[in-house]
Order: sequence, then structure tokens, then C-alpha cells
Amino acid sequence: SDVVARLACKKAKPPGPGVFTVAPYEAAAFLMEQPVRALTGIGRRAEERLAELGVEKCADACRLTEDQMKATFGDVLGPQVMRLLQGESKAGTDTVLDVADVANTIPKSLANDW
Repeated sequence: SDVVARLACKKAKPPGPGVFTVAPYEAAAFLMEQPVRALTGIGRRAEERLAELGVEKCADACRLTEDQMKATFGDVLGPQVMRLLQGESKAGTDTVLDVADVANTIPKSLANDW
């Protein structure tokens, strides 16, 4: 997935090894061990809100329901954050979250953090 590829690229950058490979069968486990802040699109405020729910790593989000995410982030953003934590960048796709989409869907209180 694009999300796993971005995380692997970040891990490979100095002072990292320079090359970091995630095999397809390791992708889910690799993603689940990542801190939520490592994901592109999760900023300081979103990280704080997730921490209030007990979510520090992507694996922690597996126990949350979509209703909990909606209650925390709103009806539009909640499901998007949930999909991002599961390795998807957009609803039903695996593409990079577009800045224009963010500006149109994130409440102004969160928009500066994303």
C-alpha cells in the first residue's frame, strides 16, 4: 500500500539503513507497529485525540468502532482517519490524501494540523 511504502521510505532515510524493504506478507504487521504520528495526515492534534482513546500505535486503533471515530473526529473525518490507520489513504483507494480534499473535509479546528 502507499501508506506502508511511505513509512518504509521514512525508515530508510538517514540515520536509517538507506534501504528498508517490507515484503507484502509483512506489510500489515509493519503498519500495526507504527506510531500513529508516523502516518502522513496524522498531526499533533489528531495524535492527541487518538491518545485520549488509548491509541498510540496503529494496532491500538483496531479495537475502536467507526462510531467512536465519528464521535471523536466527526462523521466525515472519523471514517477517513480509521481507514488511514488501517493503511488506506482515501476511502476505498490507496492513493495519497489530496490537500484539496483535506481542506474541504476537515473541520477548521483540525485543518492547520493536517
